[in-house]
Amino acid sequence: MPRDSSWRVLRLILNRVFPPCFHLIHENYDQLNKAFAGTDHSWTALTLKLCTALQTANTLVQSTNTKVELLSEKVGELERVVKRGDSAVAAAKAIHISLNQKDH
Repeated sequence: MPRDSSWRVLRLILNRVFPPCFHLIHENYDQLNKAFAGTDHSWTALTLKLCTALQTANTLVQSTNTKVELLSEKVGELERVVKRGDSAVAAAKAIHISLNQKDH
């Protein structure tokens, strides 16, 4: 089982990022600890249940990472478009100023 400090860090991360997933993992972890503390032999099934919840959380994190990477790429593309737009606006202003100076 994770040490208390490691468990606290994991709880903090999961609670902030994936509250429903955190609740499930926390519930399974507590059940497993109770089984270890007593004479209950259900710890094997509870361990499997906790591992399944952790695998689900891992899948969610991986999916989120993929989506964040894609979003980051799209933001980069958008920044490039905005910079091109800014350059076009600056060029248009320069042309406008140049034409106004020639008229006067």
